[in-house]
Amino acid sequence: MDPTDDKSICAREFRQSIRPIRLGDAMISRPHICGFFNSHDDEYRTVLPFIKEGLECGKKAVHTIDPERHDEHLERLARAGIDVVAARESSQFELRSWADTHLRNGRVRSGQNAGSVR
Repeated sequence: MDPTDDKSICAREFRQSIRPIRLGDAMISRPHICGFFNSHDDEYRTVLPFIKEGLECGKKAVHTIDPERHDEHLERLARAGIDVVAARESSQFELRSWADTHLRNGRVRSGQNAGSVR
């Protein structure tokens, strides 16, 4: 059953469950984002409020990052007031390396990446 199909019983519930969240200067209501930034500081300035608000609303966050930035990423989340330990323990937050998510066996598996985020 497609939850976005207007004839579906869960279509209304699906649309109602997506509350707009601020991303930079825009309000968005999509469950997934992708962005390109000029620097790590620019990236975090834009996405940290989005991440924090989403977690506060009970949404799940799955971050796929460079494994060399693992500790820095967790530190920046914590400095933004996000309780990373609690979010991880409750399975609300997952941090994955891009090698494990997108480059299994050294190859991009584009058809299977979306299914791995649940």
